[in-house]
Amino acid sequence: MIKVRVLGATQSAANIRAMDKAVRKRFYDEMLEISRKILVRSHRYVPYDTGKLQRSGKVKGYPGRYPVVYTSYGGPDVPYALIQHENLQYFHPGGRRAKYLELAVKDYEPEISKALEVATRNETQKFSMAGKVMTRI
Repeated sequence: MIKVRVLGATQSAANIRAMDKAVRKRFYDEMLEISRKILVRSHRYVPYDTGKLQRSGKVKGYPGRYPVVYTSYGGPDVPYALIQHENLQYFHPGGRRAKYLELAVKDYEPEISKALEVATRNETQKFSMAGKVMTRI
């Protein structure tokens, strides 16, 4: 009969759970930062008359097991936000235009994946398996 005993497995499992939580948190924080940059960049493009539409822009996040972050414009006081965003026939002076949020995302598109990759890699590198996993036969 062969007996195998794993030493350090409990600590290793705890480290993996802690790393999972830390990586999700870091990923979420990075998504929030990217979304804020997108919102600021979209201010270059958002149609501007009274400034109400621009001021309605917001970033909202929901952390947790599957973090989600939204960048949006509009609300009850600005029901025309979607129409302004989608209607390509509207004229917007001063370089402002429809698809203002999409344009801002495209401006940052090359950086988004890289930033998320670097953030999660840096976070995982902080963890090392405390206590080596060893087997004895």
